[in-house]
Amino acid sequence: MRMMMCRVGRETLTLWTNRPGGIVPVYRRSGSVGLFDWMGGIDVDIVRRTPDAKPVKICASACGTGSGLGHSWRQIDRNEALVGCLFSNGVYVVLYDNEFRVVSRDTNELPPQITPT
Repeated sequence: MRMMMCRVGRETLTLWTNRPGGIVPVYRRSGSVGLFDWMGGIDVDIVRRTPDAKPVKICASACGTGSGLGHSWRQIDRNEALVGCLFSNGVYVVLYDNEFRVVSRDTNELPPQITPT
């Protein structure tokens, strides 16, 4: 099972890739953070075939895998973000071979890996 942690104000949210619902913080081009509806995880191949997917960088503090008490977490640095995409209904985290992709958040370039082909 895949999940990630995000901080919204003083609250830390755990969002699951297999469960929509809740909110997720996303970095805006201006540097501010916007809140969007959380839709879960989506495979990169689906995103590549969907022309209305807009790449975004998700403001997360950690991402993890596992089940039960055996979770393995990877901390995400302040200068990093998770690759996501925005659709009209909300934000998905993009999964590459069922794994998260962490990118630098400081670059103005959006991740080319999810550009539709």
